[in-house]
Amino acid sequence: MSYSSSTRYIVLEIGPFDESSIGGIAILQKMDRSRLCYSNHCFTEHWLITDNTLRSIFVIAFVDERVPFLVRTILQVQICVTSRDCMIAWLLDRLEQGSKASVCFANSNLLTLLHRRKSASLIEDFIVLNDGIGVDLASRLLYGAPFPENLTGTDFTPALLVKAGSRAKVFLFGARPSIVAKAAHSFRDRLGVQIVGVQDGYGWSGAPDELIARINESGANIVLVALGNTAQEKWIRDYAPKMRACLFIGVGALFDFEANAVARAPLFVQKLRMEWLFRLSQEPYRLGRRYTLDLLVFAGAVIGQRLELDPR
Repeated sequence: MSYSSSTRYIVLEIGPFDESSIGGIAILQKMDRSRLCYSNHCFTEHWLITDNTLRSIFVIAFVDERVPFLVRTILQVQICVTSRDCMIAWLLDRLEQGSKASVCFANSNLLTLLHRRKSASLIEDFIVLNDGIGVDLASRLLYGAPFPENLTGTDFTPALLVKAGSRAKVFLFGARPSIVAKAAHSFRDRLGVQIVGVQDGYGWSGAPDELIARINESGANIVLVALGNTAQEKWIRDYAPKMRACLFIGVGALFDFEANAVARAPLFVQKLRMEWLFRLSQEPYRLGRRYTLDLLVFAGAVIGQRLELDPR
């Protein structure tokens, strides 16, 4: 097993954990005195779990020095273990400091595409958040517990922008021309977000020097990119270093939802974690493979990872 140069701690995690307590890192063997954060809890001493009343240890979790949160590795992608409020507070702190951060949402589709193409390194410098029931089920299988919250980009990103308030100057990039224009109006009128520029996602292949100049000239400090998996992550990786904005977020179909071009599932369907089935019923031809064959590939890959951890 290999570790990136930014991996500083190895923590053996026992699940299930209780989000209201320190749970999975209750009794730890001392490692060093650098600060470790887990959800709302910060520790100055690290210990390996030895509590025999809990499940036996079977998974290694990593802490990345760039992000003060525990992460869980699923199909070679390190996904933050945190709540929405904690992550929003951390990102807004980065915004205040003028420090860059790139964010993507790891749903089963993104993880499957990266796994199939053997390109998990594409998002190794991203803040990766869990999105959807598929990734939660994978976490249960591999770690014995779900993620603390479902941090789907469709809900997380608007919440981040609302919390940022007047501090946010947002540029929208992606989707069809009519969709991104309607999304901009919705962000302004519904959420009071300051939109400083928009550009649809058509006709910007190659190195978009003109677009980069426009984003820089707009004064944007947050750029939302809606090009779909994995094109938006690749665009952010390649061009974010050339821009003055701080936060770059791959938002998938967010503009379509915000423009009311695609309907969100009813709230009770969302609470049942069945929004994927609602979307499939709306767009069976476009999403059919994603929610059938690709889900089988994802499930098989996760089971393979579980067997590597415990081949019994």
